[in-house]
Amino acid sequence: MGAAGPGARAPLTGRRPAQVRGAGAGAGAGQAGWAGGDLILRREAVFHRPEPPWAYAGPNRSLVVRVRVGRGDVERVRIVYRDRYAPPSANRVAPMARVGRDELFDYYEAELTLDPPRYRYLFALEGPEGTLWYGEGGLAPDPPEDGPFEVPYLFAEDRFQVPDWWQDGIIYQVMPDRFWGPARPPAGEGWLRWDELPSQSGRYPGTLRGIRERLDHLEELGATILYLNPIFLSSAYHGYETTDYYQVDPRLGSLEDLQALVEAAHQRGIRVILDGVFNHTGPEFFAFQDLLEKGAASRYRDWFFVHRFPVQMEPEPTYETWASVARMPKLRTSHPEVQRYFTEVGRYWIREAGIDGWRLDVANEVDLRFWQVFRQGVLEERPDAVLLGEIWHDPLPWLRGDAFHSVTFYPFWRACLDLFARRRIGVDRFDARLTRSRLSLPEPVHQALVTLLGSHDTARFGELAGDGTSHRLAVLFQMTSPGVPLVYYGDEIGLRGGEDPDNRRPMVWDRNLWDRELWETYRKAIRLRRERPALRRGRVETLWVDAPTGGYVYGRRHQGERLAVAVNLGYEALELDVPLPPGWLVSPEGEAPDLFGGPSFVAEGGRLRGRLAPRSGAVLALP
Repeated sequence: MGAAGPGARAPLTGRRPAQVRGAGAGAGAGQAGWAGGDLILRREAVFHRPEPPWAYAGPNRSLVVRVRVGRGDVERVRIVYRDRYAPPSANRVAPMARVGRDELFDYYEAELTLDPPRYRYLFALEGPEGTLWYGEGGLAPDPPEDGPFEVPYLFAEDRFQVPDWWQDGIIYQVMPDRFWGPARPPAGEGWLRWDELPSQSGRYPGTLRGIRERLDHLEELGATILYLNPIFLSSAYHGYETTDYYQVDPRLGSLEDLQALVEAAHQRGIRVILDGVFNHTGPEFFAFQDLLEKGAASRYRDWFFVHRFPVQMEPEPTYETWASVARMPKLRTSHPEVQRYFTEVGRYWIREAGIDGWRLDVANEVDLRFWQVFRQGVLEERPDAVLLGEIWHDPLPWLRGDAFHSVTFYPFWRACLDLFARRRIGVDRFDARLTRSRLSLPEPVHQALVTLLGSHDTARFGELAGDGTSHRLAVLFQMTSPGVPLVYYGDEIGLRGGEDPDNRRPMVWDRNLWDRELWETYRKAIRLRRERPALRRGRVETLWVDAPTGGYVYGRRHQGERLAVAVNLGYEALELDVPLPPGWLVSPEGEAPDLFGGPSFVAEGGRLRGRLAPRSGAVLALP
């Protein structure tokens, strides 16, 4: 086995058995460890299951397999695998690469290929004192005759995929009433002037036509996807209390205005996605009005969760709501009629306005079967449409290929806040948190997530960071990280604002009031991302982390392109001398220019050397 390379055939035999302490087995179970020399392997740290994200479909029906072990517990990991119907003599051996490390664990990964794609496999965990074998029955000193992990069959449809326009995209989010429109608001109550601060109920005079007139700004920034907060008729300025899902709010414009906006955006290579609020409605929604009027006799009584009749909104609602807000009655999205109604809504706006997808509000509180039906209907209408779910926590249940293409990746936002803005953590914990989040999902899923520094639901990043340098460093990290970056309107010019509603101030168009250095950082970082495939599609690897100095280097590579991103969060210059893993240098030595405009580094002897100024970053093209 020691001489076997990738794909080599080998029997299920191991080296001298390691000492094993404790009894009990199971995938990841047990409290005792095994010891040999100075090495201790913690049984409870070892984990794998033959399902995502630990085993998932790769390209051409390959199988990507991951296993977790205690940090530093093993020297290497290999996987022994074969067709589940083949004899042991058909076993193959492949090395597993360590693809990540957090505070507690190391993560190893390998990509396997069999034809037909039927997999049976065991892990060989190797240390100086011997090999432990890990299968479905747990850890053992010898290869078990029974109990390997199995993935019975992979179909081409099992592979998670998203449209290219999404994977390569830059999202720009706009709240429609506060971007651009008439200089003065209409007469009447509830309107705000452009120079007024936002309130919980006030509406600005922005329109869909105004957004169309400002598409030059999106193009200059480099955005390729326009995401609009709700535009349908609603009693609330924000649109999350929907009255009519088939009517554009007249205060924003008309169907023709939306069609013109989408057409103009498409002419510039910009896709458009709308915000769909299907977890709840507004109180004026026709079905809820019928329920209020007819009570138990309403044919829509089962569209909602009514606790008792008569239905009343005050003093306490007698029905379920979103977040205890009486004006947002919750829909029973498991009901077939509800599913059919809103699936047709999803299809209608693709058909009538030519939109490219949906951002879906409160997606985790909607019945999963609703999303499966919705996805099928939307993709029948437009096969390259994208569904983006609002999820603030572990999104895996919604990202198995039958619901969403992506979610808003708020763990990324939290980590960036804690490092760049609040300065609560160092680069070591930052890297560990993002590594753990990344490896909690299949790689294609992680690559499609929306990475954001803020949204209409958070305080402005610049407000929390307090200084332009921290914000610029966060932007550099966002635009060089895996995922699909989102820019919340105004962040790119330094628009400030605290918690809702202060974070929803109107856009500022007087360039004399912009943070020009921040604006240029956004433009340069986005341009670089669009020019370099490795920044849009490449895998990420941590190359160097030094918490005391604030030094952080990570790599992105895709096909023949290899980039290293170096960040110095400290207040003193760093003289970097970073060892690079095998495969990161195509040429043994040469110049590594900074694509972000700073001094070049040098690569030689398998190391990357250069000087990084305080509170700065570089994007280095490796030779």
